[in-house]
Amino acid sequence: MSTAGNFQIAFPQGPIVNGNGTMSLEWQRFFLWMYNRSGGAQGVDAAYVSQVAQEATSAASAAAQAASAAQSAANNAMSAAKAAQAAADTANATAQSVGTQASAAQQAASQAARAAASASSAASAAQASATQAQSTATDAQTLVMATLAQAGSLNARIQAEAKTASAASDDVLKIALLTSSA
Repeated sequence: MSTAGNFQIAFPQGPIVNGNGTMSLEWQRFFLWMYNRSGGAQGVDAAYVSQVAQEATSAASAAAQAASAAQSAANNAMSAAKAAQAAADTANATAQSVGTQASAAQQAASQAARAAASASSAASAAQASATQAQSTATDAQTLVMATLAQAGSLNARIQAEAKTASAASDDVLKIALLTSSA
């Protein structure tokens, strides 16, 4: 089990630069401590977040187009089912009026009615599937928008923390310069 690092370090008392012009070890440790305390080099790759959001938006658009195509197919199937039902009704009426060939015509009309009912059922299922696909596309678009908003908020927070760390670093340098000149 790991524990949190100990980031406690005393403020350097000596000069920032050694006699040979390099930063003293004490000050190097102090700046490394500040770097680690401010979160290190972690950040958000805004380009990657944007790319993922665009890919999700594209997928949502494709799903919406597929749902629209499925809805159109369902509407066409429903129209075909209605036409088949009308033909079955006409065939049934004709079979009843003919008399002698009524039995054969009624069987054909029954088959047509069953086919129409099957087509109507398939059209209803296709319409339900299209509605589900449109709902899924809407959910995907909502998720993309929420992800973009969260990424923007996170990026703003990271920028604010970076400004705070930079200001703290400037203050430390000023103190160091004042301390080394005194």
